[in-house]
Order: sequence, then structure tokens, then C-alpha cells
Amino acid sequence: MPQVISRALGCLRRPAVLLVLLMLGGGGTALVWVPLLGLPGYELSAALAIAHGLLAACFGIAAARQERRLIQGVDPRPAGAERFDSPLRSTLSALGAGALLSLLALALPFGASVIYALSSTRCDPFAHVGFFPLLALPSAGLSVASGVLGGLRAKSWWGALLWHGLLVLASAALTVWPVVFGPQVFAFNHFAGYLPGPLYDEALTLTGALWWFRLETVLLTLLLVVLAANGLDMKRGRVVRPHLRPGSGLLLAALAYGVVQLELSAPALGTRMDDAFLSDALGGRRETDHLVLHYPRGLPREELERAVRDLEFRIDQVSTFLGEAPPGKVTVWWYRNAAEKQRLVGAEHTQFAKPWRREVHVNADGFPHPVVKHELVHALAAGYGAAPFGVTARFGGLWPLAGVIEGLAVAGDQPLDELTLHQWAAGMKQQQLLPDVRELMGNTGFYRSPPSRSYTAAGSFMLWLADTFGGQKLRALYRTGDFQGVYDQSLDALATGWEAFLGTVPLDPAATHQAFARFRRKALFARECAREVASLSREAAELLAADPDLAVDRYQRCALLQPDEPGHVLAEATALHRAGRTTDAVDLLKRLGQSVTFEPSTQAEVQMALADLSWALGKKDATRAALETVLTLEPSAPMERTARVKLAAIDASEQMSAALWAYFKPGGDDVKLLVLREALERAPAEAEASYLVGRRLAQGSQPALARHALDQALEGQLAPSIRREALRLKVESLFLSGDCAQVKQAVAVMPDFGPVFAAQTAEWAALCDFETSVFGAALVPAGVLR
Repeated sequence: MPQVISRALGCLRRPAVLLVLLMLGGGGTALVWVPLLGLPGYELSAALAIAHGLLAACFGIAAARQERRLIQGVDPRPAGAERFDSPLRSTLSALGAGALLSLLALALPFGASVIYALSSTRCDPFAHVGFFPLLALPSAGLSVASGVLGGLRAKSWWGALLWHGLLVLASAALTVWPVVFGPQVFAFNHFAGYLPGPLYDEALTLTGALWWFRLETVLLTLLLVVLAANGLDMKRGRVVRPHLRPGSGLLLAALAYGVVQLELSAPALGTRMDDAFLSDALGGRRETDHLVLHYPRGLPREELERAVRDLEFRIDQVSTFLGEAPPGKVTVWWYRNAAEKQRLVGAEHTQFAKPWRREVHVNADGFPHPVVKHELVHALAAGYGAAPFGVTARFGGLWPLAGVIEGLAVAGDQPLDELTLHQWAAGMKQQQLLPDVRELMGNTGFYRSPPSRSYTAAGSFMLWLADTFGGQKLRALYRTGDFQGVYDQSLDALATGWEAFLGTVPLDPAATHQAFARFRRKALFARECAREVASLSREAAELLAADPDLAVDRYQRCALLQPDEPGHVLAEATALHRAGRTTDAVDLLKRLGQSVTFEPSTQAEVQMALADLSWALGKKDATRAALETVLTLEPSAPMERTARVKLAAIDASEQMSAALWAYFKPGGDDVKLLVLREALERAPAEAEASYLVGRRLAQGSQPALARHALDQALEGQLAPSIRREALRLKVESLFLSGDCAQVKQAVAVMPDFGPVFAAQTAEWAALCDFETSVFGAALVPAGVLR
């Protein structure tokens, strides 16, 4: 060790080495003040891995050239450094000196981030510290080893740097290839570390794939060291041709064999993915005129048929929106669940598309699929985008304009939930949460705002452009990204026109409150301890049923780290109730209610939670008061329906009351249905109970039974919000039963419940027309429960 230290000190006398040390150590320390990089977690570790993977080779080069001078016996030589006769020992000494300098450069930002976290934040600096040794250290070690081999082989600094640069480029090519030409979105690189995929999956963990990949990095590092030692000429101090002996040859062969085997096993280990392995892993394949669907082996026939018809319908809708049907087929990868998609291609809860491959990747999520249309817009719009990736991009097609790309997908999707796309944007504008669309459409502005705000605002803007100026110009914009050239107006002028239009969109107080509830969450980079909170929240949700006391502890930690996010306190109250501490939960919610007096949407959530706890404590009057308060706060439609059902439960018979409240508690759906049916036998006129039975049956893929229950509900007295939902569910159940004649008849006489409801019900009629024209008839489910 003294020899390694003396060599490291000798390297520091070189101005270039000292400059690199200051760049890596000082620059890495400065990163601590960048959001999310102030902790020794994934972001800082990834940034340092990239920096050291590129620059730490300089330490290895300097140490190798110094070792050459020691071997040759020429100055300048570090004081106290001895010449070794062993090539392996000389190589390891150079490696140790370079690695020591790299460790010093890593220690500075690591220590600074720990100090910063402890002194300036509430975050646990060690919550995700495991990423540091797995990302930064192997990249630094490989880079130093590359520098040592290059420094011992080349005659000059430039030659050694060229060697390292070629290795980095080769490694980058091997990393980029499967991401661009394969199905995966994660990326592993020996010099740069690991990219898990989209930023929207916030709870990161150390996966087995990362461990396997870093084992390969270590083997490559050892391989470079052994190559250098076996080729080192102890007279000239240079690596020439290898002088293999049986032992060293066997070691080289073993290291090379390990690397090759890890590469060959990469798809199985999760470090790389290809189409063939992915197709085998899923197991099912279905091809039509417009798509190739890869689906999980064992998917029931009816579910498969529903998925195919859903995809064909969405492709037809998107083609209509774009103005024409692009040629070729779309490939859809359909995963059993989020965990499977994460393991195979990355992006656990984020659905994604690769437009240049005309493919989308989605988790199975029922019928109709809630987000596949959005991803199909990406894939089908590729023909209008710029080469090489089929999207709006600048700088030779290599810098995508996310605002235009995602805005087009949202506009083409036009998701049908409680409000229209323009209403959501107008609600944000009233709540002063609307991002500046001028920034969203720029090079980097899209990612500065929370995703929910960015996507909605960009989508509303692009839809306004389509409705105002036509689809042809929208397609031209998607190809060039040039607002001035396409519309003969600046982006600023167009944005001003759109903002003025939002001011004319009709909104009621409930809509603005809903907008605040949906969009209040800040962006990942603006939330304190975001990764830690995401992991704690996931852990708490998993613990809630088995160990609610421990879940309470996790939620309390989340609330401490992000005191401005009331959702953590609401979750903590639920955990307290599960732990038998209902009175404590009530006190907690009352304190929360006092702090969100001017946030009606949050206040409604608090009052709903208080109603549940008051009911559990047997306090009917307090329950009624809380529910009535919810209704005065202009809540969302789902919350209003829940409040009205629970109010009805208060005045119902004891059996019916228990059955209605049980519906909203944890537990199996079959038991809830049984309890409700038994209660209905004694009180068949209880419309709310029939509605809940119908809703649960519709969600449980029993449309014929759901129709009967919903008809019973609609014959009774229902609040308008519940009647509206019952009618929507009835139309859905009619379609899922295969009764298109009844669908059209029901849609034709629907009351006016607003544009969203009209679009929701009309889409089922459109599905009937589409399936009749393309497949001959709507799908009729099999089974005795029709």
C-alpha cells in the first residue's frame, strides 16, 4: 500500500492529473446542489459513473506512464517508489495508484452529498446508497484499467487516450444497439452505468440484472489488467505482444469465458433483450391485417379476442385522427403485469412506444385498454416524423421535441374521463398550475413540469391546433417542429391564442377543484427526497394488510419528508385505523383538515376519510355531517357518488347499511356481492345497493348479470351522479354482452349529461359499428353466466 500511495502522489504532480481530479472531485461536489443529486442515490451515482467512466482513464494513463519511467529508471520518478521485477506487480501498482486517485475523486462528492443531506434536508442519505458502489465504482475501475493498458501500450498520451476512447465508443455501440434495434428501454453500459428506463417509475431498486452486469464489468476490468501484465516488457516498460504462461493463459481464458457466457445469457439475466427471446417469454402471437400482437401464453381466448378487437378499433381511430392509415403493421407487446414488463424490457408502470420500430409495449389492463391508444398514436405517426426515429426532432433528428411528440399522442388519444382535455387544461389555468406551453414545446421544457401537467397542456394545445388549422398542418408540424414555417405564426402567438381559447371553456367549481386535485403534485425534480418517498410509499402499501403499525411508521416518514403532500397523511390515517388506533386517526385527519382549509378537493378527501372512521366508531351523526360536508365541497363525480351511497347507508336497515359500507372496505369481491344480494332480498327497492351490485358485476366481466342489476337500480330513486354512472355502465354491459341493437337504442335516448358522458356512450355505439363491419358482429361472450 505505501508503494501505491507514493505512486498516486507522484501522479498528482502532473498538472493534467490534478486538473482531472479537480474536475471530477470538485465538479461532482458541485452536483450536490442540483435537484435529486444531493443524495448518494441513483442520480448522483449515475452522474459520477458517467464522469469517471470517461475521465478516470487519465489517472490510469498517468500511473502507467509513471510506471514505465520506474521500469526504465528515468526521471521524473516519485520519491520512495520502487521498481518491481514482476510485470503483474508493476501493472497492479499502476492500477492501484490510478484507482486511489479515482476513489479520492469519488469520495469528495459522496461525502459532500451525505453532509448536505444531513444538514440541509430531511432525507435519509443512505436510503439508496447501494447504487453508489454498483454504479460509480465499477465504472471508475474499468476506466482506470483501460487507462493503464493504454498508457503502457501507447507511446504518447494521445495514443493512450485514443485507445480509451475507442473502448468507450465500442461499449456505447453495444449499449445503444439493443435499445435502438431491440425492444428494451433500459440500458447497461460498462463505462456509464445503468439507465433503468423512463423517469416516471420513481421507486428504484437494485435488480438482479444490475448485479450480473456489474459482475461482467469486474471480469472485463480483470481481463484488461491480465492482458497488460502478460504483455508488459520489463525492459522497455511497454505492453508488446502477450507472453502467455500456462497459469496466465488459463486465467485469461477463464475471464474471457465468463464474459462470453454472461453476454450469451444476457436476455435471461435481464441485461439485454431481443425480439426472439421476448417472443418466447410471452409465448403467444396473433397477426391481423394491421397488427402483430405478442401476448402472454395462457391468455383466455375471449380476453385475447377482446384485445385484438380493441387494438384494431384504436388503430382505426388513430388513422382517422391522423388523416390516413399509415402503411404497414404495428407490433404490440402485451405483458401479464407491470413486474413482467419491468423484468423483460424495463418501464414497470410506464407504457411506451418505439415509433421507429412501429411497436408499443403495454401492461394488460382490462377492456377497453386505458392507454394503448396513446401509444398507438406514437407508432402510427412515425411515418410523419423526422428520420431516423420517426418523431419531431432537431439537430439531425437526434434531439426529440417531447412537447410536440407527447402532445400529438394525447391529442390523438383524447382520454375520456371526468372532463374533456380542454377542460382539464382550463382548470389548470384557473388554478394557476398551467405550464407555459412555449417552454413545453422547446428543447428541454417538457420535463421541467410534472408529467400530468405537461402531457395535458401539450395535448390540449396540439388538439387546438388540429381543430383550428386542420390535420394537414399538424402532420407537417410533426415532421419539422417549425411552428413559424407551418402556421406562419410564432409559437408565442399560437400559445397566446390557445390560452385565450381556454378562457372560453365552460367550467364549474367542481371542475376547477378536480383540476387542483389531479395536478397539484410537483415534478420529480421538485419534490424533496422523491426516490426515498416513492420506495417508502410502496413498502407501506405492501405492509398495510400484514403489519399496519409498520406501515404507519413508513407513512409518517413520508409525511415528514414531504409535508406539503396531504396524501401521505391520509394514507397514515388509514394505516392507523387498520392498526386499531381509530381515535388517533380521527385526530390526525382533523389536524390535516385545519391545514387545507383553502383546498376544497383535499378537504373533501379528508371529510370522506373522517366519515369512514366515524362510522367505524359508531358515530352516525358525525358520519352524516362529514358526508354532507363532502357534497358541499364540489367533489369529483366518483367521490360524490361514494358520498351519496354512504349517506343512503346511514338511513338503511341494519343489514343493508352493513352491506353498503362493506362494499368500500378491503375484501374479496365475491363476499361483497353475496352480502349485498342477501341484503337486497330483504330490501329489493334499495336502488343504491342494486347499483353497486351492477357495478361490481360489470367490473367482474359478468355483463349480462350486471345489466339486470343496473336495470333494477335505474327503476329506483338515484342521485343524478349515480344515475349517470349506472347508465354508462349499462351501455358498457350491453356491448360486452354482444347486444349492439340495445346499445344503439340506449345511446339514442340518453339524457344530456355533458360532452364527456356523450362521448363515452357514443364510443360503445362506434365500437358496435366497427366490429360489425370488420368482424361481422360484436363479440358474444361464452359461458353459462351470459
